[in-house]
Amino acid sequence: MAIDFSAKQIRVSQLIASGGITGTKAALMIYSASDASSMEGGFPSDITDKVGDDVFLFISGSKFGKETGTGNVTLFGGDLVISGTLYADRQVIEVDEAVTGSLSVSGSIFVSGSGTIDNGLTVGLDTGLDGGTISGSIHQTDAGLSYIVAGSNVTVTSASNGQITIESAGTTYTAGDGLSLTGTEFSTDLKADGGLKIVSEELAVEPADFAGVGLIDDNNDNLKINDDIVATISGSNFNGNVGVTGSLGILGPFTIETTDPTITFRESGNEKATIGVNSSDNILIENKTINKHIVFKVNDEGAVKEGLRLDGAVPEVVVNQSPAALVDFRVESENNPYALFVDGSRDQVLILSGGGDSPGIDVGFFVSGSFDPRGVPGAGVAVFDGHAVVSGSLRARELKFTTHKFVDGNGTALFVRFDKDGADGTAGEDNKMVTPYMGSLIKVVARCEGNAGQTAIALHLATDGNTDLGGAVDTVTVTIPGADTTTTFNFTPAAAWGPGDIVGLSFDPAAAAGVVNLTAVWEFETY
Repeated sequence: MAIDFSAKQIRVSQLIASGGITGTKAALMIYSASDASSMEGGFPSDITDKVGDDVFLFISGSKFGKETGTGNVTLFGGDLVISGTLYADRQVIEVDEAVTGSLSVSGSIFVSGSGTIDNGLTVGLDTGLDGGTISGSIHQTDAGLSYIVAGSNVTVTSASNGQITIESAGTTYTAGDGLSLTGTEFSTDLKADGGLKIVSEELAVEPADFAGVGLIDDNNDNLKINDDIVATISGSNFNGNVGVTGSLGILGPFTIETTDPTITFRESGNEKATIGVNSSDNILIENKTINKHIVFKVNDEGAVKEGLRLDGAVPEVVVNQSPAALVDFRVESENNPYALFVDGSRDQVLILSGGGDSPGIDVGFFVSGSFDPRGVPGAGVAVFDGHAVVSGSLRARELKFTTHKFVDGNGTALFVRFDKDGADGTAGEDNKMVTPYMGSLIKVVARCEGNAGQTAIALHLATDGNTDLGGAVDTVTVTIPGADTTTTFNFTPAAAWGPGDIVGLSFDPAAAAGVVNLTAVWEFETY
């Protein structure tokens, strides 16, 4: 048995361990002399109880020597480099530890200070073990300090397996404007109380394949509105331009509120037309295209007809420019719904026609009135201020004047002659006139050199088949006030005849009238 070598200090350049230590297969052992059982290399057997056969160097000590102060601690003052694997029942790092590779802990790890893990912590993954567990509370330190703090109406708890539970404590959920609440789950549609403004040229949506109801994704991160979907906007104000590439349907009143509101119609950036109100509060409808028109059309029982055209090529307003779609044109007055009426299909212009009925198919222009309307308010007198030129024939109720001169010497009834002076006591061939048209006697104006007194002038006529005049059809009696005084005898509509009748006048004074001059006014309906 070799004797122990004892020295206070030994300096060697190389230490070779040969092994052969009784009680262990370790090649080299370092232990305290106080633990030696003899000076010949003896030591208590319990020192190597847990030293395996794979141990080359054994250094004696005890666990928790630092905490107990027993001095059984091995201290390396400088760096310790281990090219292999470091196995330890327990590892305590009091300052800093930097691990550039992987750190595998098969047992427990205790960190009394703070620990920073940059890329995540994995416990028991792909090691063939049963997985790791985290014991105790991980949301509180040993000092009772909390790193996850519960807020108002919130509680935080953790289990021994590391699970953290955060839950509300009696919280009441309320869905505000634009939110829907089902249980504790909120959902929302996009709304804006004061108007939605997106500061961008377009609305982009990620991911690119997103699309919802009424929306279309063009696969370029652009969100568009499906033209087949009707979008309803209620109570929203837009500040700026709103572009609609499809159809825009307005289900309620449409209001434009601005200064001089105007609707502009554009095509490829060019203004085509405008409808608006100008600064003078006049409504303006304007066609912006040169030499083009503004056309108003109606649907007449399924047939579309043009009613009014403002011609842009020729400065004029046209009614019925299209002959294939004629409509009537009518203007009402206060008391006549047909004050002016243009019959589009019959080529007639009617004025004051009443019911709009044409007086005949050969009439192109008709002005309604009444007989002898002068001086009667609203009687229907047609007045032409200036020259009236008729290139064709003018047919009207024409007035014809006949003059008669004779001598009444004894105050007896006489028949005046036509085309010669004189009068006869009985009607004969000189006392009649053949009428070419129907008509009536308007009046007779008489002037006598004697004082005839009460005088009767009568109209006599006879129809075809009679040679001489018959009895009086109308008699007017007037007192001639004196000699050489013109007196008018106005006849009634009863003094009328038909075309081809013969007519004549009789003069019956109360006293001798002397030389008598008569002028008769006859009216013929020549049309």
